Amino acid sequence: RQHWQRHDIVKRNVSCERTRADVRVERIRRLHPADAELVDERQRAVTILDGGILPYEIRDQSADVHFERCDDTLVEFGKLLTRRATLTETVGVAGTIRVYVMWRSCQNRDCMSNATATHYDAIIIGAGVIGGAVAFELARRGHRTLSLDKGPAPGYGSTSASSAVMRFSYSTETGVAAAWDGMHYWKHWADYLGAPDENGYARLIQCGMALLIEGEEGHHNRVMPIWDRLDVPYEYWTRDELAARAPFFDLNLYGPPARSDDPDFWSEAHGEMVGALFSPDAGYVDDPQLAAHNLMRATEAQGGDFCFRTEVVGIAQQNGRTTGVELDDGSSVRAPVVINVGGPHSSHINQLAGVYDSMNIKTASIRHETYHVPGPKEVDFTAVGFAVADDDSGIYFRPQPGNNILVGTTDPPCDPKIPVGPDEDLGELSTDGWE
Repeated sequence: RQHWQRHDIVKRNVSCERTRADVRVERIRRLHPADAELVDERQRAVTILDGGILPYEIRDQSADVHFERCDDTLVEFGKLLTRRATLTETVGVAGTIRVYVMWRSCQNRDCMSNATATHYDAIIIGAGVIGGAVAFELARRGHRTLSLDKGPAPGYGSTSASSAVMRFSYSTETGVAAAWDGMHYWKHWADYLGAPDENGYARLIQCGMALLIEGEEGHHNRVMPIWDRLDVPYEYWTRDELAARAPFFDLNLYGPPARSDDPDFWSEAHGEMVGALFSPDAGYVDDPQLAAHNLMRATEAQGGDFCFRTEVVGIAQQNGRTTGVELDDGSSVRAPVVINVGGPHSSHINQLAGVYDSMNIKTASIRHETYHVPGPKEVDFTAVGFAVADDDSGIYFRPQPGNNILVGTTDPPCDPKIPVGPDEDLGELSTDGWE
């Protein structure tokens, strides 16, 4: 199905039957005062350099018209096919005009006919939660952004499988500071975004997190001084305090971590936990994919565009500078800045850009399993539990709705690192390692 049609509309009448955003003269005047004289609520006419007149009528008074300046001399019209589109006029500095319709949140790559004819300030490859946040922060600063993702929806890739733990137990001050700062955005998520989402908002569940302490030496010795310097609230729990707060925990030591096919896996306990560092502001985001959707809606409200089912196959360059991207349908989009937020695909994108070999730090996609298991029947872990990092067992876990527990690995040395292609079929999750 062809989602776009282009027409030469110089000196022709063009009608837009239905558009769905706000089109008041006051908005145009506020955004682009110099172009206010071009706007009339019912009938609009734009004078073209050669003296021709291009009249058109917007029959839906709730349409959204947006004026921007550019140097192009093309005149194009894209046919509106969805109610979430925005009619955009671009008035050239030389007097020529481009008229096109943006299909926001495109669900088919044919929408890229729009982007092919458009300049953007930045193209973001990847529409997961990080790519969405990058797009939103750029768009709210007035930059025109286009987010591209080969998946069918925002957050459909690795974001949707994220454990979404909000913690502060990083080993560097920069990492802790970034996490602590980020928590405040999640805590006031809807206010930060400033835009509605028909699906509601992701929520930060601040159940707290305990970093279990195995002995006098451990990760806690690196974390506590950083928390003290940055005023990150925490509590030091002795073993007795930990036992009182979590009487359902086994506080014996069994490490170092071993796999179930290792004889040491069945070894008896050889000591007891010393205690825990508990950070009450930590927790988890209840729906990371919804968070990515929230970011998309907020970015769109700032004028950003998204296209899905769209694969980048090349990074266009000229004189050593990025000029845009090439897409798998043969089209291209221009922008002076291209941002790689491709997650598992990031190394491939770096290769397309020709920068992979020169990078000191490279990325690879590794198979990483998490499990959702039922909590003990005698304990409502969703209500009374908290997130836990247990280096002795090589796992972390946190509450899930319905008295379930999400369990993941802390990547101890015993766990094999299995490289996989980012689009490779990972197959069924196995229970061998846990049973």
